[in-house]
Amino acid sequence: MRLGLRRRACSAGLAVPSVCLALALGQAGSASAAAAGHASTPAAPATSPPPVEARLLFLGDIMLGRYVGAAMAAHGPDAPFALARTWLSAADVTIANLEGPLVPPGAFAIPPPSPGLLNLTGSTASAAALARAGFDVLSVANNHSLDAREAGLAATVRVLGRVGIAPIGRRDGAPGGQTAAVREVRGIRVAFLAYTLVLNRSATMPEDRAAAVVAYVRPGVDADVAGVAREVAAARRGADAVAVVVHWGTEYARRPDPTQRRFAQVLAVAGADVIVGAHPHVVQGVEAIQPGVDPSASPRTGPSPSGAERRTAIVAYSLGNALFDQGGDAATREGAALAVDIGRNGVTGARLIPLAIAAGPTGFTMRRVVRADDVPPARR
Repeated sequence: MRLGLRRRACSAGLAVPSVCLALALGQAGSASAAAAGHASTPAAPATSPPPVEARLLFLGDIMLGRYVGAAMAAHGPDAPFALARTWLSAADVTIANLEGPLVPPGAFAIPPPSPGLLNLTGSTASAAALARAGFDVLSVANNHSLDAREAGLAATVRVLGRVGIAPIGRRDGAPGGQTAAVREVRGIRVAFLAYTLVLNRSATMPEDRAAAVVAYVRPGVDADVAGVAREVAAARRGADAVAVVVHWGTEYARRPDPTQRRFAQVLAVAGADVIVGAHPHVVQGVEAIQPGVDPSASPRTGPSPSGAERRTAIVAYSLGNALFDQGGDAATREGAALAVDIGRNGVTGARLIPLAIAAGPTGFTMRRVVRADDVPPARR
């Protein structure tokens, strides 16, 4: 299995410490086969068809409220994606975190933008622009999920569904937790789940009620963590691969904290193949981890604690901002996309693509930092 995280991501000025390691799995077996073949008759050229793979494209935080929302109202809802639509749509499935609810105009009192405003509510009028830009799956599980209260989250889920985007990370208040959104691509079934480890909530909303409508996880509560493991395992039983989006970590921290690393292990052991983080608003590291193996320790072999099949999981602890109006730290205007090739046996390849947020005459614009060798083939 190949797994190349290309070194050009390190030279792009992004704070991606772990990505600077080129990761290659399965090379030892290839070398042994080559050595054995030196003394024997060369094998006939393989005639089997290439393995079927799907291309997934993950982005970080997308926020359509505050100053971004004001710019969209002035210049049109498609303006932020004018430079991104072609490459966003090139993937089979494009996924991101939607930071803040989308509500019908006039139905909620949305505060006017200001530098200190923490309410990131946007308008449902922008939902169709997300679909036109190429987004297929969006997480609604983050600390701003309830900025427009429970009704605002429900409105967000409805409008995303109407434009053909699958919302993930919401619970329906019933026992059994979150049901994965499953997309079948090229005959490969991929299940998507989302969780948040941080949540802003109104003083009038009890924590238990908030956790019943948002996939909120308290990492120190064993029952919460065990519930997540059950949901991921259930998703894995019904799909060829599982991808999880997680809102976690410390804002503006360049490296993942111990809680992120521990929770990533829980997800990997339960069956997640791809784990993508948001919330720090800057890019953190990417690792390939094996279930049950501490990535900070020396490698070891053996079955995972759950006894499940050992499949390497890709963890992008934070992809930073893809579209946001933050400006105090220059790193918040940079981000990354993670392109993942995935087959029935898990991840076969992954690479980072640098992104930047441009502020121009039409407001905030998402753009890709393009290099001549960094354009993937069209998949649609």
